Amino acid sequence: MLGATMTSGLLEEGYQMESVLIIETMLQEQAHSSVMKGNFLLVPDNDSIQPLFQALGVPLHG
Repeated sequence: MLGATMTSGLLEEGYQMESVLIIETMLQEQAHSSVMKGNFLLVPDNDSIQPLFQALGVPLHG
């Protein structure tokens, strides 16, 4: 459902995408041992995905 919601909103703005980078993360406050988990969603334009993956050292297939 999240994917459909995001896609709909981005398409309405005229944004075309082929890739979404999802980074799962965990933030922890040491003083209280509180943990917060979440995801960062990066929606790069089509020309940016290859340089981004190269900078991260991730092989890009396809």
